[in-house]
Amino acid sequence: MTHMTSAIATLGLGLLGGCGGTGATAPTPPAVEQFTFQPGPHQGKDIWVTSVFSYGDDFGVNDTSLQVGGWADYYATLIAIDALSLLGMPRSAITAKLALVSYARGDQSAVVGMDLRRILGPWDQNTGWYTPKPQAQSIGNLPAPAAGSVLTIDVTALYNSWQATPSSNYGIELFPLGNNNQFTVFRSSGYLAAPTHRPRWELTYTPSVQPLRLKLPLPGGKSWQVSTEIGSRDCLTNDLQLPSHLGLNHFSLDFVPVSSPGVPATDVPIFAAADGYAFQSIPNDPNNGNYVVIDHDSDQNPSTGYTTRYLHLKQFDPQLRVGPIKQGDPIGTMGNTGTANVHLHFGVRYNNDGSPNQEALTFVTMEGLHLVEYMTECQGGMRTRYYPSTNRVP
Repeated sequence: MTHMTSAIATLGLGLLGGCGGTGATAPTPPAVEQFTFQPGPHQGKDIWVTSVFSYGDDFGVNDTSLQVGGWADYYATLIAIDALSLLGMPRSAITAKLALVSYARGDQSAVVGMDLRRILGPWDQNTGWYTPKPQAQSIGNLPAPAAGSVLTIDVTALYNSWQATPSSNYGIELFPLGNNNQFTVFRSSGYLAAPTHRPRWELTYTPSVQPLRLKLPLPGGKSWQVSTEIGSRDCLTNDLQLPSHLGLNHFSLDFVPVSSPGVPATDVPIFAAADGYAFQSIPNDPNNGNYVVIDHDSDQNPSTGYTTRYLHLKQFDPQLRVGPIKQGDPIGTMGNTGTANVHLHFGVRYNNDGSPNQEALTFVTMEGLHLVEYMTECQGGMRTRYYPSTNRVP
């Protein structure tokens, strides 16, 4: 989990031969891309609050539902994109929508329409409202959705303002337009029974560069467990801030040798996530162990364009050579050189920059998912989420 410093400083270029650029023209980026983010319990920021019943010091309920309505009292829902997730999303959206799945409350209440409000101050989903509660500005009304339907809310202007000024990112409030035994109920990000029913942020955007398309660098035909998300987040360690996942290594993931359904593996082979030009490290680098960098543009320069990084390898594959490499070619074996625990530290950079300031990394997809979508999820003190690989089958 240690970090990789400047590519020029650590790649041992004296061993690599010529690395001159070719002057090739970069491909034209696509006009419109789609981005879907559906956070789980650890990443989601949503809560419902009530004006009467006390659920803790600040009248907040952080459970599997989001309720709006009341019966003489008032129930309101608060939803936001948490700050760390916002860093992993495109900086400007053509459209941005929030989709909420409604369901029946199970009593004789009627559904209710809602006042959509922009929250103007901080709040904490672990305690509900601060005292005094944050002010909110009404920006329009929403219809009462039928149970089992999906309510889609256009938040384009709000999303772009949050990205332009992250300090203004306090999210939205849904406040009832009636409270005569009227309740509209949605699933929250903490809903475990059906993750696809959790709140969903849907974006369209125009990438400024041609996005990098990756496959998981692990054996195909299986699903693999993430132990550290981008930005050093992990549900099991309470987001321990690992230096190896901060700064220039913000856009990096750790994968452990565990495949679904929780089966440990040994000597897991690592494969190239995309075509490119491979650079092999000096063996047993003190920080990164045995590692490989793959340049994914055509200039054979790891300081420009997209690169992927594969750290802590137990050993290099005997067939690995400095030079052209294809997606699915073997790189080495998962190990713990330069670190304590066996895992693959997989990093992505653009122009040798993997920091949260590098928007080009928010465009990258791996197995069709954006990097911020590779999340940890825990139940019973164990990680329970896995991601499928369609890469090479050993």
